[in-house]
Amino acid sequence: MSAQQNSHQSSAQNSAIVTRLDLLELRMTHLEENEDTNYRLLSTKINSFEKENEKEHKRLYEKIDAIDEKIEKLDAKIDNKIESLDSKIDNLESKMNKKIDDLESKMNKKIDDLESKINNKFDGFKKDLKWELGLGATIVTATIALINVVQHFLS
Repeated sequence: MSAQQNSHQSSAQNSAIVTRLDLLELRMTHLEENEDTNYRLLSTKINSFEKENEKEHKRLYEKIDAIDEKIEKLDAKIDNKIESLDSKIDNLESKMNKKIDDLESKMNKKIDDLESKINNKFDGFKKDLKWELGLGATIVTATIALINVVQHFLS
């Protein structure tokens, strides 16, 4: 009986071991299935993130391109404005230089006219002064002569 008991006990132990092995195998299968499922979920999430990230990058690049385009337009406007202002400045400088030249010419002409008038007046004064001095000298000479004559007769 002991052999039968041992056989039965051995059979029960073998059955328990086989059951445990079956459970372990089932758990391994579930783990492998879960691993595949988790891998697929992770891959799906990664792909979804990459797509979303790609969309976001695309939006950012579009915004950057739009900003670059606006900057280029503003640069062009600024360049045009600078060229326009440079042209206006050159034009104003030209007009200013012409006005200065015209004023200098008018001033020189007026100065020449004034010098001519002053010289004419001075020449007139010289003539008048010479005539008046000559007349005065003649009167003085005549007076001296008259005084000498009167003194001569009185003495």
